Amino acid sequence: MDKIKFLVAVFLLSVFSNLNAQSCLSNGISFANQGQVNDFRMNYPGCKIIEGGITVNDTGVSNFDSLIDLTTIEGTLYLNDNSSINLQGLQLSLIHI
Repeated sequence: MDKIKFLVAVFLLSVFSNLNAQSCLSNGISFANQGQVNDFRMNYPGCKIIEGGITVNDTGVSNFDSLIDLTTIEGTLYLNDNSSINLQGLQLSLIHI
């Protein structure tokens, strides 16, 4: 009986943890300016895992503070000529390339 309770508890924990880690953007996302980065949380509420990649095409993007809720990028993070960007706001636990 204890084994069944344990298996049920493990199952419920895995279901609830998956609810908190909502995936989005299977084709990735491209940011053309800082305003688009800043609006990410409003445009994609609850998004924790980007299934595609992130491309930043504008040297005017200076920080990723609005992406603080992301935990995983399953694609490539491509910064096009953004040598001065602050990556501190992008604190991912895992990036798959």
